[in-house]
Amino acid sequence: MLTGAHEFVEQDTLVALHTRPATGERGEVEEARRLLGGDGPSASARLGAPPDLPAADVRGLALDALTRWRRAGEDPRADRARTDLARVVARSVEGVLAAVPATEPALR
Repeated sequence: MLTGAHEFVEQDTLVALHTRPATGERGEVEEARRLLGGDGPSASARLGAPPDLPAADVRGLALDALTRWRRAGEDPRADRARTDLARVVARSVEGVLAAVPATEPALR
């Protein structure tokens, strides 16, 4: 069930990826589809990770993806469609990060 405005944007973007030619490299488009929930709503599905991956590793993957997609959204050479896609994907990854429990550093 969709619970917020961003989830509607994700769905619209997924439909657009399936119906319109995408800008960007094939691997980038596939990653965008996955991060938008195309393979399922869980953090591990969105990140292409095993479901039993520790939270710290999930956070690491999400932070890496967030960095990549924020950069793509700020690329002055990119066309409007690519920057719009990148911003939606970055917002989706922010949602993944918010849902993954933060790990606390071990006390020494």
